[in-house]
Amino acid sequence: QDLETPTSYIQGLINKLINNVVVVFNNVILKYVEDDIVLSINAKTIELRSVDYNWIPAFIDLTSDDPVLRNLVIVTDLTVCLDKRNASGKIEVYQEPFLYRCSLSCRIVRQFESVYSFLPRITRYDVFCSQLHFSLSDTQLPMFFRLLELLLALYYKQLQYQPTSTNKSKKESFGTDEDASFSEG
Repeated sequence: QDLETPTSYIQGLINKLINNVVVVFNNVILKYVEDDIVLSINAKTIELRSVDYNWIPAFIDLTSDDPVLRNLVIVTDLTVCLDKRNASGKIEVYQEPFLYRCSLSCRIVRQFESVYSFLPRITRYDVFCSQLHFSLSDTQLPMFFRLLELLLALYYKQLQYQPTSTNKSKKESFGTDEDASFSEG
């Protein structure tokens, strides 16, 4: 339960700053490696900002009349690649991108019980995309289904963390912890 205690002046100022922060990431590259699967996600920009009820960027101050916080996330030039690597860890043949240069926006609406509530009562995400060009090759299809199975196992909390001691000598790059593995169970 949220405690609805009035906040101090400083806390109110901090909340206004947090609610109106603009975050922009340029040239984002994320890579996920699972056995022989390499999933690469590239985006030119990812931008998060506060907006008003018309979805126009604005300074937001939560009021008791409208305790709703709206954010807009804009992703430009999103490309998702799904490739297969060999036993030595190299990708011999790069496949066509799974999703190529897609731009999308995500509208996030969080409705609070009151201005002093910490957690939202309702959260809604709406994703909009004007064009979506994606393709899967014969090589990518089984990899896609394996990643989908992993995501479902993660969602239903069926993955178990199992530390192993066989991979201790493989710690090579920037604090990557390869001492542990996840298995479905």
